[in-house]
Amino acid sequence: DKAVIRTGSDGRPYFMFQIVEMRKHQLIEAHVRCYFFSHRGRYRFVGEYMRLNRPNDELGASVLLAMPTLVIHSIDRYSPLMPPSQRHDTFPFPPLRECDGLQGSRDDYSCPTCGETFHTKVDLRAHIVYNQVNDEINGVPPEHSHRLPPETESANEG
Repeated sequence: DKAVIRTGSDGRPYFMFQIVEMRKHQLIEAHVRCYFFSHRGRYRFVGEYMRLNRPNDELGASVLLAMPTLVIHSIDRYSPLMPPSQRHDTFPFPPLRECDGLQGSRDDYSCPTCGETFHTKVDLRAHIVYNQVNDEINGVPPEHSHRLPPETESANEG
């Protein structure tokens, strides 16, 4: 009945709670799923699936309830707990997590020029910088060549 939102060592917020089975007879195979229900409008309730980091929902989110288990949901740009103004809607695609890109299970960033996808912003930036040089050598017109977004270029100059 108690849950917290805590900032992790990486500075990101996480929704956490702990579960354990208190009875002497344990469940054979338990899985955890979390949903966020919100009231939008006068009569409309919306239920959204909350992706779990721990236990990993891509591996079935299995838990052994004989021991206390910490359940962790990352409040990132795909989380239903993130304010709507900061959310990144993935509809009609399956719900995502930012850590999917870091773990390599899903590409999170795509090149606006060629459409190639990458796991991290660092990989995307390296791709753009490398291809920017090749585009200049090969005479690709500036409007069709790889370019870093203006906010990225100015942030790196200062």
